[in-house]
Order: sequence, then structure tokens, then C-alpha cells
Amino acid sequence: MEEFDLWSLLAAVEDAPPVEAAEVLAAELARVLDAEAVRLLVTNMSGTALVRMTHIGPGEEWAAGRNERGESVELAGSVYQDVMRSQRPQVSIQGNRARVLVPV
Repeated sequence: MEEFDLWSLLAAVEDAPPVEAAEVLAAELARVLDAEAVRLLVTNMSGTALVRMTHIGPGEEWAAGRNERGESVELAGSVYQDVMRSQRPQVSIQGNRARVLVPV
């Protein structure tokens, strides 16, 4: 994993066209963290669901047309609800992989 440079990350996002800013952010985070996949989600206006802004990852399943924005994920009873309410990261280990949920 390379050293994290917040200024470079912010510059890359700022240089991107507005409609691509979330994808640029996800791609830069994936690169810097050597992550297999990055998904950015925001809560909807009512706070009942998360809406996927973008996700970046490897392989055909992540190709254009298969990574649609606007996909909703229900919050009620989910791990996402726990993370949003506690405002604390959650890490789960699955074999040799880790899943990290971070509220921002």
C-alpha cells in the first residue's frame, strides 16, 4: 500500500467533471489502499436507505452498464444501519479478505 496523500486525492476529484467525481474518488481510494473494490453510498433524504453513487472493482461484473448508480440498499436491520448509527468503522474478515465499512 502506498502512502496516502490527501492533497493528491482532492486534486484528482477536483479535476474531474462533476458527474465523474465520485468514480474518480472511488478509483483513487482503491489505488491508494490497494483495494479490490470501493463502493460509495449516501443515505437517502428520509434516512431509510443507502443509495450507491458508484463502485469500482475488478472484472467484467464491474464493467460499464453493470455498476449502475442509484441502486438502493435498505438500512433497516442491516450492518450499514449499525455503522451509520454508531458512526464507527466496522471490519469483517472473510478468509484472506477484509470488508471495511466506514461512515464519512
